[in-house]
Amino acid sequence: MTQRLLNIAFSAFVLLQSLATASTNKVVITVGTQCITQVDVENRLRFLALMSGIGVTNENRYSLTQEAAKMLVQEQLELQEMTSSGLTIQDEAVNNQLAEMAGRIGILPENLDTFFKEKSIPMDTVRQFLTVQYYWPQYIKFKYPTAADVSESRIELMYKEQLSQKTKPRYLLAEIFIPVNAPSEEGSVQKQINMVHSELLKGGQFQLLAQQFSQSSSAKQGGNMGWINLELLPEKAGSIVRNMTIGQLTSPQRLDDGYVIYALVDKRLPGESSIKDTVFSVRQIIMNLDNLQEDAVTSELKKCKSCDALEAVLAKHPYIQMEKSDHVVVQQMPPQFAELLSKLNDNTLSEAIRYPQGSMYMWVCGRKIMDGIIPKDELRYRVMMQNLTQKSRSILNRLSRTILVESKDPNYKVN
Repeated sequence: MTQRLLNIAFSAFVLLQSLATASTNKVVITVGTQCITQVDVENRLRFLALMSGIGVTNENRYSLTQEAAKMLVQEQLELQEMTSSGLTIQDEAVNNQLAEMAGRIGILPENLDTFFKEKSIPMDTVRQFLTVQYYWPQYIKFKYPTAADVSESRIELMYKEQLSQKTKPRYLLAEIFIPVNAPSEEGSVQKQINMVHSELLKGGQFQLLAQQFSQSSSAKQGGNMGWINLELLPEKAGSIVRNMTIGQLTSPQRLDDGYVIYALVDKRLPGESSIKDTVFSVRQIIMNLDNLQEDAVTSELKKCKSCDALEAVLAKHPYIQMEKSDHVVVQQMPPQFAELLSKLNDNTLSEAIRYPQGSMYMWVCGRKIMDGIIPKDELRYRVMMQNLTQKSRSILNRLSRTILVESKDPNYKVN
């Protein structure tokens, strides 16, 4: 009798567990023929919170959940557009993106799976994000080659305009921009930009929030717009920025095509130079060794007198990861790295930066201070990215009208 009761109790427990799993993994949104489940949204929420540096609280959970769902819908639209056009996703390209992410986090690529697993984020969530982030701009350039075209006369005009503005103050600005693509989006975008602004006021990192939420061409650079003259901004925004102090944020501003938050990073008077104009050639070294091995390798590296010598030593240790960056701009770095590099002498190994998965060292091969004038190649790249961003918005607007997106749960909104 007792055994029978135990069997019944166990069967009931299994049934309840199955029902619980089914309820958490239920379909909450459909995008065409593809389904987004509650588990998908929760996984993306954790990834979004981690990469943006936002702590999930009872107050912001709903807003962040809606944002996570919105990102998944957009990714599905982009994936369906790419696959319907015959684009083949190459694992090697995605693996390279994973390796770059590992370098930014400060761990070895082989430890990335463990890193995310400890935070309850499946690698499938990370891979989908990186797949779309990498392939979508490539797809637009391939499918719509004229979108990447940049008029040389326009670049020449922009370059000459910079030279003519050298006698005026220049402002180093960062932005977080979220477009309003249709009148029906006004309310949701306003809530989103207000949520981001609230996180910034709480001390959130502008660069991380811009990378996750901004939809301008500067998003990948953490919102960095570079040095600009106020004449390039909308009149309302320009008058606000003119009276800002360094480090200050604007409140969300409504522009013709969306909402923006500006941050004044620095200000420079005519003829004045700034440490933020410094461009570094850097080697980032990541080790996952025991103490004796690490001490032996760093002892070798400290004897090096040049970048070539450093790279020759590291070539003998293939299990040590080295990231090579020859154009690292101070204004695009996290503050702690900018300070570290600014104080580090050329051809000198930094002190160790410790992570749970290992150690990271920095090495400066050289540096130079720019004159604040953006080179033509950089101007050309910026204009191309602006063009691709505008084309991307146009394509997504079309896809949202032609592919049926439906909410299957009232707690998840799709517009």
